[in-house]
Amino acid sequence: MKNRVKYVVVLFTITALSGLILGITHEATKDVIAAREKMESLQLNAILPNKNADDVKKMNVEIAKDDVVNDAYEAYEKGELVGHAIIVSPKGMGGPIKMTVGIYEDGKIGGLKVVTHSETPGIGDIVEKEEFMGRFKDKPIKEKLELVKTSPSKENQVQAITGATITSGAVNSGVNEAIKFYKGKVLGETVEDENKEITPKDIIPEGETMKPIDAQLNEKITDVKGIYKGEELLGYAITASAKGMNDEVKTMVGISVKGSITNIKVVKQKETESLGDDILKEEFTDKFKNKPTDKPLKSVKEKPKDNSEIEALSGATISTDAVINGVNEAVKFYNEKLKK
Repeated sequence: MKNRVKYVVVLFTITALSGLILGITHEATKDVIAAREKMESLQLNAILPNKNADDVKKMNVEIAKDDVVNDAYEAYEKGELVGHAIIVSPKGMGGPIKMTVGIYEDGKIGGLKVVTHSETPGIGDIVEKEEFMGRFKDKPIKEKLELVKTSPSKENQVQAITGATITSGAVNSGVNEAIKFYKGKVLGETVEDENKEITPKDIIPEGETMKPIDAQLNEKITDVKGIYKGEELLGYAITASAKGMNDEVKTMVGISVKGSITNIKVVKQKETESLGDDILKEEFTDKFKNKPTDKPLKSVKEKPKDNSEIEALSGATISTDAVINGVNEAVKFYNEKLKK
């Protein structure tokens, strides 16, 4: 009986000591294991291939819930900071494309690696292929990357994949968001706000002031202002909303008191970067100048033959139509509510 008790005590002691040792070992190694798992999930060997990063630290920065940037890490090699891993989730054709962007300390893209995506197999799954993702490697971050349909002629240009322009644009947009984050949060640079305030002269060249107009708005017309030179009313700035590729596109339309379109400005949009967001460029918006307001505008794929036709942007017909529909809503409102 005494021997049996003795054996039980010895076994209990061994078990307790083993548990204690395992607990101490786990506590001592859990941070190392967590860091190793994080390094593997970030795939540092793919996004920072020229370095042998052996440690990562999460950046202590505030990131909004709806931001394209999801998280950011510092990558170290033998205690030296060698780059950053920035996780982004731009919107693709099938949903968010979650990917990690590597940026070296010398200001160049190291590489990209997709974590998850829902793009169409055989088309949008270019995000899994080095043929496309490799085009971003070694691109400098000194300026915004531009997606082009032909062979790049500038250092900041990346060629899109034919047939997968929306997915190509989404990836390019995600990389630019990572670059923007890096410049602001790592380099401490002031990132220029792309949404510049629109002045009266942007809508009517002779305009000096814009004042609210007392008019009953509707679900398509979100704002109406009069544009003045001194006390003289020159025309109106009518902001209209229409459905684009990704979200509502809001367009401010200038219409003179004589009944012609003076200019337009897209004031809000979330169209695909380097494709749908070409609606922001003067090359496109200038097509609306001096158009009459006596009939609706329509988009055409070829060179316009009529003054009511607007040539659509290649690869961005939905975004083109969103602007045209907005302009037509503004013209309709002008003819029904403001025309004298």
